[in-house]
Amino acid sequence: MSTALEGLEQRLQDALGAAVIGLKPIIRALSIAVIARGHVLLQGPPGLGKTLLSKSLAAALGGMFRRVQGTADLMPSDIIGVHIFDTAKREFEFRPGPLFAEVLGR
Repeated sequence: MSTALEGLEQRLQDALGAAVIGLKPIIRALSIAVIARGHVLLQGPPGLGKTLLSKSLAAALGGMFRRVQGTADLMPSDIIGVHIFDTAKREFEFRPGPLFAEVLGR
């Protein structure tokens, strides 16, 4: 691994480790996924700090964190976004949903 990637990994681990204590293996896996440009699904019971870890990851990367609340009436447009007609401009305007964030939580 190059020095730049090692430095990035160390900075990510430091930033995430300061926010969430006791999740070193998960933080290491997140760092690897970021470097590899991969995707990660964090699962576990409530109260383990998954949302806090996701918010901290987005902040460390300088990105945006958005959350989707899974409810019985959740529609695809609630996640993807929707085109809404703007009567003043007389045209459709796209309003992106939470999917258009660097880190997405549920």
